[in-house]
Amino acid sequence: MRSFEDYTQELKFVADLLKDLQISAPDDSICVLARNNRLLEAAFEESSKAGVNCEKSRRKTDFENPYVLLFYLLLKLENHRNDLRVLKQIIVILDQALSVSINLDELLANADLSNNDYLSALANEIKECGVNGGSQKSSGLDEILG
Repeated sequence: MRSFEDYTQELKFVADLLKDLQISAPDDSICVLARNNRLLEAAFEESSKAGVNCEKSRRKTDFENPYVLLFYLLLKLENHRNDLRVLKQIIVILDQALSVSINLDELLANADLSNNDYLSALANEIKECGVNGGSQKSSGLDEILG
């Protein structure tokens, strides 16, 4: 995980990374997600200045890939940690796309112990149930959730 001293440094890093990725794999698609529209707009502007071809998509219905939708929803839950509707959507995607079963009732019970912080409870549940499935290959989701 990277950390940055300021907002400008972070945006420059993202723009440079996107430019490098676009040069190394010009036929691939890249998706940038942000915690809010202000950050997304700033990343778009900085990337455009760096010469990266960009296009905006702000509707979750535009996300065809379940992994992109999952990250989008995780960012929403990061901003609103007690949003039950978003949590349920995440659980459905985890089950359908990654074959990770999360018990909603158990997660909600654990969230009660942490001020209804569904994201923290979800991260703990994923660690406990073992997204890695013991000897199975890691999906990386446990690392993303911290």
